[in-house]
Amino acid sequence: MKKIFKIILGFLLLTNLSYAKKFDKNIFNFSKAGEKVYDDIYITSQNGLNGLEKNGKIIIPCKFREMRIEILSKNLIYIRPKNSKDYRKENRPDCYLINSHGKILHKSSFFVFDRVLNHNLWLMRDDDGFPNGDTSCGLLDENGNFIIPVGKYKSLSLQLVNPYGPDDKFEDRKYIPVWTQDKKIGLVDFQGKELIKPIYDKVKEISNNEIILYKNKYATLLDEKLNTLIPLGKYEKIEDWFKNSNIILAKNKDKIFVVDKRNQKVVYTFKNKKYHIQPFPKKIWKIYDNSILTKIVDKDFNEIIDTKKYKNYHLKFLMNNNIELTNKKDKLMGVINLNEQFIIPVKYYSISYVSKSKYVSDWNTGGFSIPITKGGGAIFIAFPNRTSKNHLYIYLEDIKEKYLKEINAILKGKYLKFPPEKIYISNKNGNILDVTSYKKIKITADKKVQVKNNIFEKWRTLEINK
Repeated sequence: MKKIFKIILGFLLLTNLSYAKKFDKNIFNFSKAGEKVYDDIYITSQNGLNGLEKNGKIIIPCKFREMRIEILSKNLIYIRPKNSKDYRKENRPDCYLINSHGKILHKSSFFVFDRVLNHNLWLMRDDDGFPNGDTSCGLLDENGNFIIPVGKYKSLSLQLVNPYGPDDKFEDRKYIPVWTQDKKIGLVDFQGKELIKPIYDKVKEISNNEIILYKNKYATLLDEKLNTLIPLGKYEKIEDWFKNSNIILAKNKDKIFVVDKRNQKVVYTFKNKKYHIQPFPKKIWKIYDNSILTKIVDKDFNEIIDTKKYKNYHLKFLMNNNIELTNKKDKLMGVINLNEQFIIPVKYYSISYVSKSKYVSDWNTGGFSIPITKGGGAIFIAFPNRTSKNHLYIYLEDIKEKYLKEINAILKGKYLKFPPEKIYISNKNGNILDVTSYKKIKITADKKVQVKNNIFEKWRTLEINK
């Protein structure tokens, strides 16, 4: 037993973990002389205060009661006071950055490190230890070579180490936003080369790795190679409404433009400041001008739906980007797809469809009257009047294979509180098939409609693509 205890004690002494308290993989607290920090670098003490020595030579002066040491890489060691009381003293010890040979690379009253995402680099922020912002920043590699010296810029982009959201991608980034002491912004690359001089007032990164820069109340747009797409002085503001597109929104005082950034051509000018751009799935946008729906376009501003044809209707997008039409005069409703083909003709008092809610609801028939919880957006219930009488519509184009079993169960009457008077199946070409008269109906995995009238009949396929 004593032999085992001696072996364990010897192991702890050899690994220097008997005194050094380890906080995570590479961070230690040291407080006793003789403790090994890294290779041949050890703790040394004078008058009750600690420092570092290498080969008997003091490399960090003995000013620390307790040291927190972080091994940043094989060649970088960061030393700072462990005790927070040290920070409140006028004569608090400096923080140090040294290499594995004991050479001091940097020292100041306080600085911190953050690893740059997707790069073997360290962002060093040098400040006074209080929450009044950085006083200078630097960028160095894992060997301690300063790519951007501390003091050249007041601040570097913290987005390098702290992304704003899950969609931010840094592996393709080729530049770093930098701020000077007079709060001007420029761009440098990861070798420290200045790509854009720090003369701008504001920078904004948008989709396609493009950049908007502002100077003297005007904006310029650069592509990912920092080539000019929209020159400075033409527009006061540029907005990236149409993500990953060739289209941007540009503003000048009371005028608002939709601009193709490939050729700087204005493709649309808003008539009024009361505009609204509403995005939908599948890269579709509704454009409201003077609070009126004027266009339905794709990401490159190509018109998908001719809204002039539907000036007598209210348009509402449903699941899967189908569009509900409501006649402004008689309030009758129908549904079209993005090809402007009718899924449901305009003749119904009310239409319910599967949404994210628990039930398909229609308040005109007494609340949650048709508890369909399945179908994945391919099921519609249309009401000819204010009663519970209804017509069932199934849209083939929106059927997903994982919901096929449930849709066929609906065709057998399952999930329906009120059996439909009529059953219709429609396709993307606007063909609507009435299958009400058949006793048994099913839809196959390849979206074919099969029917039969009794158990002795074979299933036969109905033609719908006429």
